[in-house]
Amino acid sequence: MRTAILLLICCALFVTQRISAQAIDWLHHYGEPGGLRVSGGFRLAADGEGHVFAAGEFFGSDFDLGGVQFVSDDDDWALLKYDAAGNLLWARHILSTCWYSDLVDIRDLDYDPVNEQIVVTGYYSAPQQFPIDTLWGGCLEESYFGFVVCFDTEGNTLWAKQITGGQISIMETSIASDGSVHVFGISRYGSATFQESPILSTPQGSFHAVYSSTGMLNSAQHLSGSAVDVYGGAVCADGSLVLCGWIKQAGSILGEPFAPSEGDTAAFVLKSDTSGSNIDWIDVLPSTASASTGKCIILPNGPIIIAGGFQDDVIVQSDTLQSPAGISNGFITAIQLDGEIRWVRQLESTGVGGYASALDYDGADQLYLSTGYTGEMRLGGTIELPSVAQRNGLIARIDTLGNWQAACVMGGTYRGNFVSIGPDGLFFSCGYDSTWTMGTTTVPYPVGSNELYRTFLIIGKLDSLSGFTGISTMPLQQEGGLHIYANPNKGTCTIDLPDQLQLTPGLVLNIVDQNGQLVQRVPVVYSPQGVAIDIRAQARGIYHVELSDGRQRYTGKIVFE
Repeated sequence: MRTAILLLICCALFVTQRISAQAIDWLHHYGEPGGLRVSGGFRLAADGEGHVFAAGEFFGSDFDLGGVQFVSDDDDWALLKYDAAGNLLWARHILSTCWYSDLVDIRDLDYDPVNEQIVVTGYYSAPQQFPIDTLWGGCLEESYFGFVVCFDTEGNTLWAKQITGGQISIMETSIASDGSVHVFGISRYGSATFQESPILSTPQGSFHAVYSSTGMLNSAQHLSGSAVDVYGGAVCADGSLVLCGWIKQAGSILGEPFAPSEGDTAAFVLKSDTSGSNIDWIDVLPSTASASTGKCIILPNGPIIIAGGFQDDVIVQSDTLQSPAGISNGFITAIQLDGEIRWVRQLESTGVGGYASALDYDGADQLYLSTGYTGEMRLGGTIELPSVAQRNGLIARIDTLGNWQAACVMGGTYRGNFVSIGPDGLFFSCGYDSTWTMGTTTVPYPVGSNELYRTFLIIGKLDSLSGFTGISTMPLQQEGGLHIYANPNKGTCTIDLPDQLQLTPGLVLNIVDQNGQLVQRVPVVYSPQGVAIDIRAQARGIYHVELSDGRQRYTGKIVFE
């Protein structure tokens, strides 16, 4: 039913949003009494049925999972599975066997819903032991290989593959709709060799390898030389590729030469044709200092969501993002499948941080990201996030129109923070090296006797991500805010907008009930006849409203008569 509304905004009301209590469904912390070292949070992948898988590297004697104790004299890694209630269903310990040079780095964790498989990728220096195979390593500090390992949902190893070379860095993995595994990586010294029969190699630089869901190597493709690094990649439904990364100097990618147009380096995003061999379009994001793009996800029918970072400045189409001199900030941008940039949003840190370590999509219209920062953080110019420790972790939600919706802060985090969306909540993980906090929840930091064992692990689940809304705490003034009076019995819509409001394509009206639940999200429509908002009738009463495009924001109330 159309509802007649009278929209009166007497003057702009800009507010700084406040934090509200964040409900933690369950939380596990590992490391007590101090004999554990992790290199950050564990990477996460939810299966859509309430379970979550977690993978990460560790070292030490106190990885006590409650009935399961892992002891590592070297850098090993673990794969874990939890149910929706936080119960550990099983745990797998992958051993390394080289005492004098042992490196392992888990780079990505993906769940394949079609074949019900888990794919873990990373790189290593010491031999990795699996029940079905051993992936051999050179045990040299300056040499490490890539690996791609597949497990079933019970933790059984299905297949394990290695990519050898001087230094092989796996950057990102994408699973296509047919279950094929697309691996994007970099060979920094010499060629990358895929240990198959027959053996395949690609020259030094970035590569793209495709494995079938059963572990057969289908193809290995050279993407670029050492002048251009591909940090992220994903596969579109039609088989075309989206690649992003860093242009260090004049070079080429997919055989096409290009160079930074400003300064010394630039970030880039490109889409190939369906063959994956030719460039369909490319967006170059120049910087006078440095810029790069990394995490990449493709929403059904678009857009492409890209996370990146920069120092000093970066130009994203017509927008120039800036940070204090010498300070690195992050950004997130949405790009249409034809290459048109829809929006870009900056994560503004007064210290260092904001480059997203994880991105996820809820299948509707919400995106989630996690990152770390020092100092204070601002999102969209109106959301201020405090510094609660020397290093902070951030989990944030932004809708597909680029409007920041919610955020929460963790204190005492160490390196990577990761998130994955479940059907009834949000899974998260981080490392911590001091007392960890989230709202009123605190995990004390156990100091060990050995300096090697002082980084510990958090894995938990939030029942939602309400975080920063601020709506329920705002005064509902007679004037100076946003007021709507609606009568469902009339079929006209009259709107009076102030001169200060910029009529942007992303302007959206959000209606929230007294319990803080979003009941409607309505775009503002522009036509030759004027401006209109088409809202559904609600039960009689007062509701909170927000009119925003992510940069400007008006708040107030709506009264349904």
